[in-house]
Amino acid sequence: MPHPHSSITSRLFTALTSAVMALPAAGYSADTPTTGPKASARVNSIIDQMPQSSLQEAFRHLKKDYIKKETLTYDELNRAALQGLLERLEFGATLLTKGSRAAGNSPFHFFAQELTDEAAYIRPGRFTSKEVGELDKALNIFNAK
Repeated sequence: MPHPHSSITSRLFTALTSAVMALPAAGYSADTPTTGPKASARVNSIIDQMPQSSLQEAFRHLKKDYIKKETLTYDELNRAALQGLLERLEFGATLLTKGSRAAGNSPFHFFAQELTDEAAYIRPGRFTSKEVGELDKALNIFNAK
């Protein structure tokens, strides 16, 4: 009778072997840091090179085989994915809460620009009544063309 964890052990061994074999190709060596900004940059580099199917497979394996899988719910996966996405986008995206919206502390101001005859770019800023007026004005200008 096979060991109850032999399938998991086999898959984990295969995954780890593949990962270890890929490390030199990805620029890892015995001197590669495992924490801090350099490690994060290297992990990002590896993730950036993974095709969509590998990313999905990694999520599937984590969900199924993670050592604390009872803590790794779909909600937790989605929260981690959103957090990672916001960190990667850095300056390009912000999680807006009622508190930050009420404080009007966005680093941006309203901006509108016509890109072509058929497209325009509008970026809300601090969501103030003044900016709502600016939005209305910009939309009227864009619609008049």
